[in-house]
Amino acid sequence: MTPKQFVESVGTDNTTVLSRLGSSKGLYADTEGTMERAAVLRAAATGEFHARETFEGWAEGETDDADLLGRSATTPKHG
Repeated sequence: MTPKQFVESVGTDNTTVLSRLGSSKGLYADTEGTMERAAVLRAAATGEFHARETFEGWAEGETDDADLLGRSATTPKHG
């Protein structure tokens, strides 16, 4: 399988899931379609945990707060 075939295969096999990334359906995707309270809260908590991990990683060794804030403002959001 070539790299191009691999990308096409992943795209074809995951069309619905991939279409939800970065959209208003991100929460729906994160809960795997289960919009029950517990699933929504779990997905939100997981997202916040990963955001915290990301920001802590950026902050380590960072000496310029303005640069750190600028990086966080331009980083794509999860979903």
